[in-house]
Amino acid sequence: GIHLGLGANNTIGGPTAAARNVISGNVGIGIFVVHSNISPGGNLIQNNYIGTDVTGTVAVGNTGKGIQIQDSPGNTVADNVISGNLQEGVHIVFSVGNVLRGNRIGTNAAGTAALGNGNSAGVVIGTPGNTTVGGTTAADRNIISGNIYGVLLTGDVTNTLIQGNYIGTDVTGTFALGNDHGVQLETAASGNLIGGTA
Repeated sequence: GIHLGLGANNTIGGPTAAARNVISGNVGIGIFVVHSNISPGGNLIQNNYIGTDVTGTVAVGNTGKGIQIQDSPGNTVADNVISGNLQEGVHIVFSVGNVLRGNRIGTNAAGTAALGNGNSAGVVIGTPGNTTVGGTTAADRNIISGNIYGVLLTGDVTNTLIQGNYIGTDVTGTFALGNDHGVQLETAASGNLIGGTA
């Protein structure tokens, strides 16, 4: 759909419905951000429908991942619907300092019905980690539901924060839209924080 190579400080979408892109039905990855570590990343992916139709209710999946961030630091993925893709919703690997906040990953746009990403997880974070999924405010909260794995940490993932999300529920946090597995840490994942005392 969209390929950012060696790119920095780009914006895909924006804060309003008028700025929204529908990035769906591509034979491959919806948005691929790669190799921006050569020049700092800092890209913003905001308020897009990635893998659905224009209403955000029907799957029109990309054949690959919804979003893949690889070798690219400091990107923000915010307020998107990332659902109905045939592979992972979001896959981050060999990248640090990325933030996922306010997204619907595996649900419809309203967060009321499952529209899962197939074959794997809503969110996959690989080595080295250093990623933030969610936060301490309602605006930061991701709804990650209807997938096989909600969040999968794989490899030597460290310093990743998973906090304040609804994983396996609807947008209200009261009705089940289950993933097969909520959060799974594999192999050598260590030093990560899931939840917290606040």
